[in-house]
Amino acid sequence: KDVILKLKELLQNDPDFGVRAQAAEALGNLRDRSATSALIKALGDENRNVRATAIVALGYLRDKASVKPLTDYYKTEKDVGLKISVLNVLGVIGDISAADVLIEALSEKNPRIKTIAASSLGRLRVRKASEKLVECLKDADKNVRLYSARALGEIGNKDKKAIKALVK
Repeated sequence: KDVILKLKELLQNDPDFGVRAQAAEALGNLRDRSATSALIKALGDENRNVRATAIVALGYLRDKASVKPLTDYYKTEKDVGLKISVLNVLGVIGDISAADVLIEALSEKNPRIKTIAASSLGRLRVRKASEKLVECLKDADKNVRLYSARALGEIGNKDKKAIKALVK
């Protein structure tokens, strides 16, 4: 516990962003959920590397308490790479409360965002995403189509529209 306390202190207070990022990574690797709040706080760090590492670390912890802060963060983040990382982590955490943000992400312009959102929706088996995933089967990007089809298969929806769209 002393190690975790020291790492949380470094994450929150060290002037060197490299040290803060390493502290976030170490907290994730330790997989101790007592670090969740410090990692959530690090989502507001001025340095992109620290924020990116905190997102990944939250994925390692798989603490459902981080879902709301991550979805809120996603809505305000402009960096595509960080947004993709958040969508992936939301799928890893596996909490259905992330469904609405993941479904909304299917409407983004960036195909990488849509691909990861579809993948996470499949992991979560979000039935209410079926209609939007069927729309994505017509996307110009082949990976969006592929991951949307895969997600529909994972969801296992017996929705006739979804089955008909997959057969096409």
